[in-house]
Amino acid sequence: MFHLQNEVIDGQAFVLKNDVVNYLGPKLTLKNCQLTLRTTARGLVLNRTKLEKCQIDAKKKLLNFRSWCNAKISDCSFRGTFLGNEFGHWPLLSKDGAIANCNFEGAILNDCRFWNCDMSKMRFAKWPCFVVLEPLKHRKALNAVDWPEDQGMHFESISDPDENEGGLSAFVGYAPEFLKDNGGTEQELLDQLSKFDFVLL
Repeated sequence: MFHLQNEVIDGQAFVLKNDVVNYLGPKLTLKNCQLTLRTTARGLVLNRTKLEKCQIDAKKKLLNFRSWCNAKISDCSFRGTFLGNEFGHWPLLSKDGAIANCNFEGAILNDCRFWNCDMSKMRFAKWPCFVVLEPLKHRKALNAVDWPEDQGMHFESISDPDENEGGLSAFVGYAPEFLKDNGGTEQELLDQLSKFDFVLL
């Protein structure tokens, strides 16, 4: 087990390995630190953690990781591949989460959700990354599209109030990963998404 808690650490580098469970928190603040993630979601636990101006580099795909919502994350940059991750303040999961002013330009995100945060302060890679802002607000427009193959079912799901309760700010996808699950071509997806002013490409 690797465990950091009850301290403020500035300017250090940590490699979180897959052969142990890595606990960050409670009452841990990391500033200007380099976090290299070589772990799966099972091997990483965040609990009332603050990450400020940190570099976070996932060396393997981080799948279905929700514990970002147990951390207050600000001015951090992310690299690597994040699939099915949750970020921000999601009150149904945790009271402790927040995310602000982060840079994901060097990361691949697919099927990721951001909760109760200012998306205008986030930076993402361009297409084939895409960001659907406030999907619930735009549910009618998303569901009116004749999406190819199973894409429509996915957009119906991300704009369903019952499945996205708690203040969904955005859904972030990456076309090559998105199409593996939902079919269609990148051009078909791009043609449809380009119609919307609430989608960032």
